[in-house]
Formats: sequence, structure tokens, C-alpha cells
Amino acid sequence: MIMNSENKIILLAPVSGELMPINQVRDHYFSEKRAGDGIGIEPASGPVVAPVTGKVVKISDAKESITFQTDGGLEVAVHLGLDTADLNGTPFTVGVRIGDRVEAGDEVAFWNIGQVIEAGKQPTVVITIPNSSTVLDGLIITGINAIVGYPAVELTIK
Repeated sequence: MIMNSENKIILLAPVSGELMPINQVRDHYFSEKRAGDGIGIEPASGPVVAPVTGKVVKISDAKESITFQTDGGLEVAVHLGLDTADLNGTPFTVGVRIGDRVEAGDEVAFWNIGQVIEAGKQPTVVITIPNSSTVLDGLIITGINAIVGYPAVELTIK
């Protein structure tokens, strides 16, 4: 995460793959921004890195979702695949715990995309800003392809 004087925050790509606007994610819950504004990535790799510097504030029971909070209060959630909570954590290995402090780009998890696909699930990674309605003024995708650990999204904070 990089913040400049214009209230801009750069989120790093948690995985490599093809970037897409959130309204193109093939899941109404995400595409209708019910979990907050964000983006989708059609992943091409398994390691998952923290998109921001901050604290781990939530890990879902099925280990398919990790939420981070920056010192400024921005929340960023990384959802690994669509409907993958049904897999009960099988394809996911999470290397952080709630309360851990992470730096943007630190590896926080690994997942077996092949197991997700074999189970009939979509491997689309969704990055959401759960508190976007109160903190976010704008969101710009910075390119077509994401490279894990490199800038992917520019946020404008209110």
C-alpha cells in the first residue's frame, strides 16, 4: 500500500491474473457491491499476499477470506474464489492470525486453485472494501493484468 498527499492509496494485487471491474464478477453478491466496492481477478497463481499494510482483522471459518485494516481505518477483504466457503477450508492454507500486523506484499496464504476448479467452483479472487460507502471516494483499476505484489488498484479516500 502506498499513500500519497492526494488521499490516494494503491492496493497491491494479492494474486496474479486478469483484472476486472467488480460488476463483471460472476456472482451477484459481489457484482452488486453488497460486500463493498472492489475488483475481481481471474487468478493465474496460488500464493496470496497482503494488498495493504495493516492488521489482520478477520479470517473466515473456511479460510477463503481474509480482511485487513489499515492504520487509517480502510478495510480490504480478499475473497479466494466464488462460493468456496462450501469447501470447508480444504484448498486453503492461511499463514496469519487475527491481530497479526502485515506489510503490503507479505505472503499471507496459499491456495490450491486446481482443487477449487475440481470442486466445480469459480477461482475468481474478489478484493472488496467492506467500508467503501464511508471511506471510498473512487476506485481505478491500474491495468489489465495483475502481478502478485504489484500495484493493481488506486483508491481515492474521502
